[in-house]
This record gives sequence, structure tokens and C-alpha cells, in this order.
Amino acid sequence: MRFFQKARVHGGDARDIPAAAVFSGLVPEELTALARLGRRESFLPGETVFSGYLRATSFFVIADGGVEVLRRAPDGSGTILARLGRGASFGEVALLDGLPRQAQGIAKGSTTCWMLDAVGLARLRAEQPLAATRLVANLSRGMALRMIRASNQAIRAVDGERALLSARGDDASEPTLLDRLFGRA
Repeated sequence: MRFFQKARVHGGDARDIPAAAVFSGLVPEELTALARLGRRESFLPGETVFSGYLRATSFFVIADGGVEVLRRAPDGSGTILARLGRGASFGEVALLDGLPRQAQGIAKGSTTCWMLDAVGLARLRAEQPLAATRLVANLSRGMALRMIRASNQAIRAVDGERALLSARGDDASEPTLLDRLFGRA
């Protein structure tokens, strides 16, 4: 078994913050405060970046490399939910609500992430309230965009199901995927 010390870098300057949409609108002194409150962490290929079903307290921004987000089934198989690359952020829902994660992240290749935990966010709110507001607004915007994409995928699936039913000559009044999901079937 190979043991190694994770590379964790705490407290830096604005250059330690990766370029990402989640940091848009923050000025240099706010980015410096973030760099001081967060940290960089490096992961080996295949290493777990975050585990599913554990209480989460951090969000991540990929500085280099990539992360595959997947959900494990009881039999050990996994469904890939997303493949994320440089500049992508994830884990913000868990940072805000503190509930267990519903998926896990695996490093695809050598990966470096910048991380901010709930304590760091609280300190940012106390020290730089405008920066914290901008950061949370950017996080919320990113979550809203993901929800819109998921909603659009569900709509396309329903439309495809209706088209398939119609093409087969089946009764188009049969319950759709959304009907079944929301218990209307």
C-alpha cells in the first residue's frame, strides 16, 4: 500500500484563485481574501475528490485537470452525472445547506482544485461582505443554470416519449415520464 501526503496549500494571493465564472465581479483585494481563506488541494488520477453520502462543507473550483461526478448504485456500478474541467465549480449546494452529497467526484488525471469551506465562507462574510454576496450570487447563478439545463433535458425526454407514442400509434394520453415522476400516473 502506498501512503503519501496530500499537497494542501493554505493562504495565498489572488494568483492562487483559478479563473472561473464563479469569481466574476470580484476585485483583486476580494480575490486575495478568498485565497487566504481557501486552499488548493492536488489529487492523483482516480483519487476521490469528494465522497457521496457524507456531510459536505466545501465547494471546489478546478484549477487544473478534471473531475468525473458519478452516483453509485447499491451494486457498486456508477452513473456518470457530469465531466468537469478547468474553471468548473461544484459542491456549492452542499456548502450552502451542509447536507450529505448525493454523488462522488473522482479525479480524471492529475487534478488541482481550489476549495472554500463553510468556515471560510463565514469569515469572508464577516471580513468582506460584498465579496461574499458576489460569490453567493455567482454560485446561485451557476446552480440556476444547471437546474434550467436539467429541466430542459426532462422536457426533451417527455417530448421524445410523446413522439414515440404517436409514431407507434399508441394512445398519446398515456402517462408521460413526468407524470410517472410526479406520481400522476
